[in-house]
Amino acid sequence: MFMNNYQINSRVSVYIKQYSKAGLLGKVDKGAQAIIRQREIAWCTPSSLEEFIGQTLQAVVLRYDSRQERLELSLRLIERDPWKEVTAKYAVGNEIDGRIVGLIEKAAFVEIEPGIEAFLPISELPFATQNRMEDFLWIHDYIRASVVEIIPNQRRLRISVKALLALRDRHIQRQLWASQLEAPIEGSTLAEHLPNEIRLQLLRLGMNDDHVKPKRELRALLIETDEIFASGIESLLRSNGCRVVLAKDSLAGLKQIQNQTPTFDIIIIDWNLKFSGYTVIQELQRSKKESRVAVILDPVYCQQGLDIRNIMDGNDFDVFFKSDTEALEIGIISILRELQQSEIKIESRLHHQPSSLDSLPSIQFFSAPAGESSLSSQSYESRLLAILAQLKDITHATTVLVMRLDSGRPSPVIEAYSGKPPALEKASHEIIYSPLEDILLRGEEVLMEAKPESSRFDRLLAVLSFRGFIGIPIPTIESASYGLILFNENRSFINQNQHQARNAAHLIAQTLQERRLIQAFEPWQAQNLIGQLSSSIIHEVNNKLGGIELLIHRLQARIKDIARWPDKSQDATFLKEFEDDIEGISRAQHAASELRNWYLGLTAIDEPQSIDLRKLTREMIRALQSQAREHNVILNFKSPKRLPSINARPSQLRQVLVNLILNAIQQMAEIKRTGNLNVEISSLEEADFPIYVRFNDQGPGIHQELWEKIFDFGFTTKKSGAGLGLTIARQATARLGGTLYVESSHIFWGTCFLLKLPKGE
Repeated sequence: MFMNNYQINSRVSVYIKQYSKAGLLGKVDKGAQAIIRQREIAWCTPSSLEEFIGQTLQAVVLRYDSRQERLELSLRLIERDPWKEVTAKYAVGNEIDGRIVGLIEKAAFVEIEPGIEAFLPISELPFATQNRMEDFLWIHDYIRASVVEIIPNQRRLRISVKALLALRDRHIQRQLWASQLEAPIEGSTLAEHLPNEIRLQLLRLGMNDDHVKPKRELRALLIETDEIFASGIESLLRSNGCRVVLAKDSLAGLKQIQNQTPTFDIIIIDWNLKFSGYTVIQELQRSKKESRVAVILDPVYCQQGLDIRNIMDGNDFDVFFKSDTEALEIGIISILRELQQSEIKIESRLHHQPSSLDSLPSIQFFSAPAGESSLSSQSYESRLLAILAQLKDITHATTVLVMRLDSGRPSPVIEAYSGKPPALEKASHEIIYSPLEDILLRGEEVLMEAKPESSRFDRLLAVLSFRGFIGIPIPTIESASYGLILFNENRSFINQNQHQARNAAHLIAQTLQERRLIQAFEPWQAQNLIGQLSSSIIHEVNNKLGGIELLIHRLQARIKDIARWPDKSQDATFLKEFEDDIEGISRAQHAASELRNWYLGLTAIDEPQSIDLRKLTREMIRALQSQAREHNVILNFKSPKRLPSINARPSQLRQVLVNLILNAIQQMAEIKRTGNLNVEISSLEEADFPIYVRFNDQGPGIHQELWEKIFDFGFTTKKSGAGLGLTIARQATARLGGTLYVESSHIFWGTCFLLKLPKGE
């Protein structure tokens, strides 16, 4: 009824009767109740609301609140109406920044400028969700979105975060593919798999027959990011009858694969590329290229989780470790001989060959992974999952899970299952009055016989259908109780299965206790810079040593050739290859020496000195490249050629840089987002802090209310974080005389940390 008399955007006279926290309350000229909310009173916040009492003012109708049966009015729109300029300022597809000013269950209201609010429905977030808007966005958060609809006369502007993120992802992909690749060296190469012991022995017997002329020249593609290691593999390939194309990253490799006609005979891939080597393998599968494929791995990454092993389980390609150069060299030569002696193209093998994974370092059942002195929460979860998965296989269970009793309620901690996951977490508190009570409270083992005791199993059977049940208590020193539970939908378990479960429970207990112990030392561990960089350092060392070893093997073979065939010393091609190998060893030695000096610099007790920030930042980015590649994060660096020097301890500055870069990588890895981490240095000569370093990630963003909170000791937004990195970074920055804070952050889009530093004396 009221809206028939008062149209949106129409002007009315309103008599102000009183004020409240919400704003001004009054009546319009035709008797309707009205409210003027605080933000609609004036463009600048009024000093007092009392001055409006008793006045009759002109106002603009915004909407009608049917629940309160009153009009919502605006005084500030009388002064200026920004909606009249909307079509001139914004268009569908425009990118806008805004601040959350209102939330309802399935939508948010975003202020993009004073007086203009956009509507963001939950369906326009970057994922389908049944949650409430407040689970993702908070009042005062900043977001970035694109305009999808404008209706000025209804004061309606709808925006989408999902559409803008999709646009950015497409832009990143176009940017990557459009990047200019270096001119390839002619030839092709493929990394190859470790043969079994018998094949190795037979192969060694024929290794002296190096000079049998191959039946045909092979085309090989080598995709390897480390120059030293690549030169060793390339030398090995060339000396065994290959024309080699070298690609320095997976994108360059993919382009070579797509453009090469005929296809490569062999493709050797470094798994630890900027984008996973598996990206290349997926493209080979899709395009059905008939190439022999081999993968080179750094073992340190295999010990950090099961991702690599799980991916390999569904595919067939040869696998080598960089640290085992003898097996790598023999394996590649064996593959080349197979290919050279074949008159027809060897088909791509996309099924799994069990022997190709026998040498992978894995989490063995009933034994802890070797070399794990410091484990993250993710690696603990991987270890537990491996135990459950192997126990599930050997007992033929349908579901295996670890349950935890805390505050009287049992809930799953981690599980391995076939089909749909069990819905135990949705069961009522009364589910404890079942065999779970015996396991979690009394510490007793339970093996269900062929016919269950209905009075004890009814509550479990109501949630999950099964015929076999085993429950084993897990002994820990924590206040909560743990239990290992096995279900089988089709048949009963046997006594041997109970024994196997008991052994697994002891290993799980050991894993849980070790995690608790490590967490107790985490505050000290997190401050250890070497601990944070250990995998990167090991990766670099393996690359350098592996490359040197391969080149030395080639030199030894060439020296034998000269002894057996003196005329080779006059062969220009042979001498050029000999010279290239020596130069490669020299480069590798120089790189290893630099790595040693850099490593010693991390642990040195240093004194304040003049520092070239540009050079130091480059070093730290290089050190963290392997961790960035592992999570599909692209590290970019930009800096002017000339910067004021900084007077500081290098170790302190390194710690700040490492913590900020690692924090950004981990934030992006947490949401599994491929994107850029841009580190940019700039200089403002006349400022109090003339040196600015920005760390701009494309992670999940930070709620505005937490911009300061994240620097508090022990506070973290990451599932596996200790809440120390940013605290340490800010404290170290303060000791350097600088400041560190969040400059900007947009939820779903990314965060920019700004590090301000003083120049040196």
